Amino acid sequence: MTEWGNLVRQFGSRRGEVCLPDGRCQPLPDVNQPPLILPFGLETVPVNKSAPRLVLSRDETANQLDLPALQQQLNDIIDYLAFQLDVAPPTHPWQLVWLGRDVATRSLGGAAGDQVFVANYPTDAGKTTPQDPLRLLRTSAHEAVHILSARHSAQQPTWVNESLAEYLAIKALRRFRLHQVTAVNELAERGKQLPHSESGLYRAAREVLAGDRSYYPLFYVKGSAFWEALERELQHNDVTLARLLPQLSWLPDGRFDAASNELLAGTIGSDTWRRLSRRYLGEQQ
Repeated sequence: MTEWGNLVRQFGSRRGEVCLPDGRCQPLPDVNQPPLILPFGLETVPVNKSAPRLVLSRDETANQLDLPALQQQLNDIIDYLAFQLDVAPPTHPWQLVWLGRDVATRSLGGAAGDQVFVANYPTDAGKTTPQDPLRLLRTSAHEAVHILSARHSAQQPTWVNESLAEYLAIKALRRFRLHQVTAVNELAERGKQLPHSESGLYRAAREVLAGDRSYYPLFYVKGSAFWEALERELQHNDVTLARLLPQLSWLPDGRFDAASNELLAGTIGSDTWRRLSRRYLGEQQ
């Protein structure tokens, strides 16, 4: 159960609770907290010593997958993502929910709450598909980045939150040799199929803020390619993305502010930063 479309967040000192049929109650989040996600009535793969980060709940169809192996792989991915973000790994197990959705719905994704996240996987006539393990790991890694970076994400524009999470998910799968695709290659393969493919990320951010969510897919595809291209340039200059990120800030419309532009230009070179800006952001810095 989630709060979307069901519950209203409250102001004031008295906090409501949501109680499940099994008697467990959970307070409603404060206005600025992550969304409430309450799994119940699902089978659970218990935490084990080799995978202490996750309690994996899933629907019945997911039993067709090698769940212990996937749980272990994702545990390793979460530790890697924490290292990439220079944050501490979770000290208490997160709850992860895997739910199948039929391919005919064309609606797959994920959602991150407070130490609980949901990932969908495609099913076909009640059966899993060969793409499911990779899809689950990538979507789960994306949502894990949102949880790990929650302390900083409130200050980041939506395009930054989504694009950074997608890039790090792609990078993690490459690190563990689960998938060799790069974000830049995905942009080359899929970019022209997206709505508004020629738009830069700055315009996409403004349009989404104005209510046009048809620009949102650019955050994932063009946005992840931006971070990959930027990190390659940072590596040439012996700077890590984790070290740079806390120093960046943005204007209300989603653009890097003047100090961040100056920092990026000074780190990777003015010409290189102008080239990346034109290619991905859509505006010359």
